[in-house]
Amino acid sequence: MSGIDKMYFESFEQWEQFYNWCKSHELKIKKKTKENIFDGFYYTDSEEVKEIVENSRNNEIERIENFKRILNLDKNHPEFIDMFRSWVYKDTITYDLQYLEEIEELVDNYNETGEVYFNILGTNFSSKIDYYLIQNCHLDFIQDRLKEQYKSQYKKIKRNSIFFRINCFIFKISGFYLNF
Repeated sequence: MSGIDKMYFESFEQWEQFYNWCKSHELKIKKKTKENIFDGFYYTDSEEVKEIVENSRNNEIERIENFKRILNLDKNHPEFIDMFRSWVYKDTITYDLQYLEEIEELVDNYNETGEVYFNILGTNFSSKIDYYLIQNCHLDFIQDRLKEQYKSQYKKIKRNSIFFRINCFIFKISGFYLNF
């Protein structure tokens, strides 16, 4: 893996919990990976993250309200098709109802509970940092994301520190470390 996958958080509390975990392990991470974990954070200011969470929540509520309007239209009506394209498939001209059921569930859940679900972009780490997190971070939501990202390699990475050293591309040559 090249570390191109990003980490998303469902709430400010998740972001803060992970941020604080990273703060308390910052030196260990740097010693093991030769990288600063905070270079991979998109935001390190908690007030900025709170604002992003609030904006994301408001945007999701607006999106759900738009979906409610869509669901009240005849599915063959040109306005329905145009609205569906613009809100669901913003960058395509394909008209496909494959997500209509998911939209209906999203709207029903919002109507019943008043809750909205969204993710905020939080981090983008190298494989070295990911491997360190797999082996050392106890936060379930972090482990769940890394399992999703690394799939079959996850268990190998979790149980084997040799795998960590080899796959982080750190080679010791004459006392020098070369990071690739």
